[in-house]
Amino acid sequence: DTNIYQLIVSYDAVMGTVDAPATVKHFAPVTLTAEANYGYHFTGWSDAQGNMLATDASFELNAVCDTALVALFERNAYIAATGVNDTLMGTATVSDAAPLYLDVVTFTAVANTGYHFTGWSNGSTDATIEVVVGGDTTVTAIFALNQYTATATVNAAAMGTATVSNAAPYHGDTVVFTAVAAEGCHFIGWSNGDTAASIELVAVADIALTANFAINTYLVTVSYDA
Repeated sequence: DTNIYQLIVSYDAVMGTVDAPATVKHFAPVTLTAEANYGYHFTGWSDAQGNMLATDASFELNAVCDTALVALFERNAYIAATGVNDTLMGTATVSDAAPLYLDVVTFTAVANTGYHFTGWSNGSTDATIEVVVGGDTTVTAIFALNQYTATATVNAAAMGTATVSNAAPYHGDTVVFTAVAAEGCHFIGWSNGDTAASIELVAVADIALTANFAINTYLVTVSYDA
């Protein structure tokens, strides 16, 4: 009679599957087939002692005794990359440029002065995001130029007016503030200490200035025959 042997194949079912019979006849050729699941790849066949026997997914076995084999799988390695819409506006980094399948990768965006982060190309809006790797992953950080408010007020509406050339300047824009005294009044200075009636400021944040006016005073001289 032909001997019948037990064939035991061990593997991680999360990573892949193996097509193999449970028993084999003495020295009868049997083909074993391994197939990796998504995110994994097959690396080889080994015996129970860890000795590598073959690397092809299909392996022909001629058993002469009970046999224990191991089908080996590993996680795929992918590429994680990031970029920015404009290098002048900010930077973007990734915690691991060569992650394995299901690794968690952190992407971080940092805006330069005068700019702000608006979101990632994948729709996320947090400056720091974590992504579970399911394949090659590339996201772009999107930045925009800051926009501010510029306002000009007066200490007394009856004494004069104050205007601003641009009430919604962008970072780096030049804004002109102009003060005009009403009749019988004069301009003293701006709340930031400037004393010129017309001044130019570069917007690097919200700007709010007050034009200060005062009522004119006069010298009255009275002449008479004592």
